[in-house]
Amino acid sequence: MKIPLEMYPVAIRESRYGGVYEGGAWFAIANCDYIPEDAIGSDDEACDFWSSDEAKMIGRGDTPNDAVIDLLERHIADAFRHRKDYQ
Repeated sequence: MKIPLEMYPVAIRESRYGGVYEGGAWFAIANCDYIPEDAIGSDDEACDFWSSDEAKMIGRGDTPNDAVIDLLERHIADAFRHRKDYQ
């Protein structure tokens, strides 16, 4: 599965808390110029971030590849939700 060019740059990072808050040992962010500080912040910050709307489009997985696959699946599902003929 290829990552569409419009999603670049993609950041792939090992989760600070091993998936406790993130939902996977690795995460992938599309169009990433920076990693949100709260995503890798303190326990309270990470807990709040990973349960927020801001984190919904971030891929997570047990491996870097799994995180990218999850990222793609989230973006594909979101694209279908926003199609006029789909609703």
